[in-house]
Amino acid sequence: MISGNKFYFTQSTENAIVQYNEESNPILRSKIYREKIEVPLNKLVENIINRFKFPYFQETLGDLQAEVVSFLVLNMGKYEQQKGKAFSYFSILAKNHLILNNTDEYKHRKLDQRIDNTENDKIFEIIDEDQDRRANDDVPEFVKMMVIYWENNLSYIFTKRQEMMIADAIITLFKRSHSIENFNKKALYLMVREMTGLRTQYITAVVNKMREHIIILQEDYNSTGYFNTNESIDGL
Repeated sequence: MISGNKFYFTQSTENAIVQYNEESNPILRSKIYREKIEVPLNKLVENIINRFKFPYFQETLGDLQAEVVSFLVLNMGKYEQQKGKAFSYFSILAKNHLILNNTDEYKHRKLDQRIDNTENDKIFEIIDEDQDRRANDDVPEFVKMMVIYWENNLSYIFTKRQEMMIADAIITLFKRSHSIENFNKKALYLMVREMTGLRTQYITAVVNKMREHIIILQEDYNSTGYFNTNESIDGL
């Protein structure tokens, strides 16, 4: 509550928050926030970030502070004065928000490291190779044929709904290979996760299965310039 020798979050601040919540006029609410709440709320968040040193955020201090303040403003209407001091309420709210997001950032970094070290994302090397042809704005013939192969056989190769979702997301990436800006294999793997909402272990299983097919299809294509897009490969 104290910054240096100055009080920055006072009873006046708390009263202003109550007034803000009770005010229905958006213009007056904005005025109350700017004049009485914005500065102490920013200072509260800044002090919490500096005190607890959350190590896994990539944002600058200013960006992180602005994000947390926005979160507090969105939740300001939940504050009830009879249940406790506003300073304690918003301090706990900000700290818990930062802890949860810091933990998520840590988990994402660990996941990124696992993806960096895995062999399972080699399926995306075909999209990577297409980078060399992007200057001509030309999708390789093999990728076109492979997309047709999966569209014709996906429901035969994968029978579970979540497997089909993952495979369909991968096919979509192949279709868009000429327009995706970031061709980093890790990023592509993460795109599939974002598109499906499914965990890495499920994506890995589908990627492995598709990879078995693609290896054979590519061998046939390299040898003859052709493969059957209508029938699934036997024995896989």
